[in-house]
Amino acid sequence: MVGRLQKGQEIPISNTDEASVAETPAMGSIANNQTFRSITMDTIKFNTGRYYTDKGQRIAAALLDNGDIYFFDVDRHIDGTIMADGLTKDDIIGFDMFSQRGIMSAYDAGNYQWATVPLGMRDKLYELAQTI
Repeated sequence: MVGRLQKGQEIPISNTDEASVAETPAMGSIANNQTFRSITMDTIKFNTGRYYTDKGQRIAAALLDNGDIYFFDVDRHIDGTIMADGLTKDDIIGFDMFSQRGIMSAYDAGNYQWATVPLGMRDKLYELAQTI
């Protein structure tokens, strides 16, 4: 079962960015309010424990302002967008869709579209997932 995240420490996401991070060992971590160019987003990273590589299956995801969730599976080289379908960002958070369980439920069921994200966002999430 995935629990609620606790407030945690600050860690650098890159040489120029820092983010507030909450750690939950069973789930991974969430970095709040990352700014990517002009887009504000929350990010989450986790390892499913599935054995796709010697490092497992590492996934990073971003909750965009419109409620869509963009994810990147680093180890399988798959990325996509889980569409909000009219739900607000607050709805997505409230329904626990922006969590390991919510993201993997949509991913495993194929309920996502091939990603169309701003240039560089995929690289940013790749860097985040590499820290798992």
